[in-house]
Amino acid sequence: MSETWVDGFIGDWALDPATCDFQQGDPPLSGRMRIERQGDDLRFDIELVDATGDADRRSFLTRPDGRAEVFDGGDLADALTTRAPVRDVLETAASYRGIERMIVQRSLSVDLSSMTVVQTVILPDRSELVNTSVYRRIH
Repeated sequence: MSETWVDGFIGDWALDPATCDFQQGDPPLSGRMRIERQGDDLRFDIELVDATGDADRRSFLTRPDGRAEVFDGGDLADALTTRAPVRDVLETAASYRGIERMIVQRSLSVDLSSMTVVQTVILPDRSELVNTSVYRRIH
């Protein structure tokens, strides 16, 4: 992968629960995210502990080239598109049957020590709910 802009995202991140501002659902109690390269793809491993204490783990691969790729998200998403609209911003959109349902925008701080994650859920009436959180670099 020749895109050096992605290097700042690579690493281990811990959720700072005090930064969570959620319009949809309750904020998690804790969370960790690992982003690593796998060839031309990025691998995301995400673990969240929800407000009731239940752990949820998810992993996915995506290629940050701006092209839609098949994704097995059941009835929620059948394609992912990952792009970099500007430097130090990495955005992934999930769609189902060609309709965008969620956009996750990750923005790095200037010193690369934190990453702000803004998750926008697009409802059937096209209204939006936004969840914002900050992750701190741990590796």
